Amino acid sequence: VDGAGINYLLSGHRPVKTLGRGWNEAFADERQKIWIYENTEALPIAYVVPKAIFVKDSKEAAEQISRAGFDPAVNVIIETDGTGFIAGGPGGARIERPSPDEIVITVDVPKSGWLALSETWFPGWTADTGGQPTVIYHANLAFMAVHLAPGKHTVIFRYKSTYQKLGFYIAGIAAYFLLIGLLWGKRLNPA
Repeated sequence: VDGAGINYLLSGHRPVKTLGRGWNEAFADERQKIWIYENTEALPIAYVVPKAIFVKDSKEAAEQISRAGFDPAVNVIIETDGTGFIAGGPGGARIERPSPDEIVITVDVPKSGWLALSETWFPGWTADTGGQPTVIYHANLAFMAVHLAPGKHTVIFRYKSTYQKLGFYIAGIAAYFLLIGLLWGKRLNPA
């Protein structure tokens, strides 16, 4: 949960002892049976990770993530055809403009590193770094990551659904035929 950027948990039961370290009770209302816990160790939505571990599929990724000692602030699990391990260095990331279909992040990595983004990986996302297309990797089972060379970068993630385009085309064709039908109907029934 730390790597997913989950900061709060709402519960209808007390006490929640299985949450582990870093979770503190932030609010409690015994009468209403509402408890809110804060995760003080949650990572931000965008963060730089120095190391990547490559796995072949989601089963292997789940095994790596569930291992004792796995730290999402140090390692990112990348699902790809290759295997291996790439080490880089720490760095900083800051989200400049978040929106549902575009996320602009400024990143500073003194050594190469991985920008991990706790945004759900899904076909339709693209990324570019300094105007150049960048490969988005399926990371930590559900999220996205891009590899960055040393330096300061602006990384832009954009989402364009293929279904959205298809919907616009279908709506345009439907509007065209509706207009033809209306004009044809007026010709047949002049008032």
